[in-house]
Amino acid sequence: MDIFSQFVSTVKKHPDKIAVLYKEKQLSFSELYRWTNFYSERLRRVGIQRNDIVAFCLSNTPEAVAATLSIISIGAIALPINMQLPQGAITAILEDSGAQLFLYGEQTDFSDFPFRSLFLPDIVVGIDPPFINETPPPLSKMGDFAFCVYTSGSTGKQKGMLLPHQGVLNHIHAKKKILEISEESIVCQSFHNGFVASIWQILTPLIFGAQLVICTVQDIRNPLALLKRAEKTEATVIALLPQLLMSYCKLLENGHERLKLSHLKTVVLTGEQVPPSVVHTF
Repeated sequence: MDIFSQFVSTVKKHPDKIAVLYKEKQLSFSELYRWTNFYSERLRRVGIQRNDIVAFCLSNTPEAVAATLSIISIGAIALPINMQLPQGAITAILEDSGAQLFLYGEQTDFSDFPFRSLFLPDIVVGIDPPFINETPPPLSKMGDFAFCVYTSGSTGKQKGMLLPHQGVLNHIHAKKKILEISEESIVCQSFHNGFVASIWQILTPLIFGAQLVICTVQDIRNPLALLKRAEKTEATVIALLPQLLMSYCKLLENGHERLKLSHLKTVVLTGEQVPPSVVHTF
């Protein structure tokens, strides 16, 4: 099965279970499914078809999660763009990728952007979207591309790459096994949309019936706030850049009270070399 079909199977199994937690907002699997269908219908109505690239520049929110699922549900290719990028870099990505549509929401102002754009309304918890259509049979095949992602451009021009459903699913299943993610797990999205690691953080819990905690942009910038979010939500899995963990460890060395993090079972360090002393301090 493709990515979205596996998500639908989980929705049928756990319709009322909390799928997404964002600040004080909670969405069940069935609620997320309905809003995903609502967004999908909007994409169909503007002519998006299988294998079209649909870009979106949204903050870390439930809307971004539903947008991701809606794009791949109709066989299109999702191109998440980090909203922290300057507009010139966003424009360069859109031009290079040949994206057919650009999605934005209430937390971003791209109403005058010189690209074919579509506004996505915010999700309202407890209220069904204006119209809900049944999801048609899956349009994607395992060899089709699901995501288009771009490098940061730190070494020069940003470079794009396409990720097929099969490759993404292989990675997600590997994460489940290595990180021992189960239906009882609570997984943090601790990276910005557009960062490739955010893909497994979002999709792994949603496909395997766990809970996704979306960390805000403000959380991600502040190691103490990020780990406090993990503590408050009783997260079991979080991924961090070593630099963030180093900053937290410096706070501990300077006398800051250590967070309990009693439910946290796994910390994934990625993207940089990790000094052993940081791991020992943590």
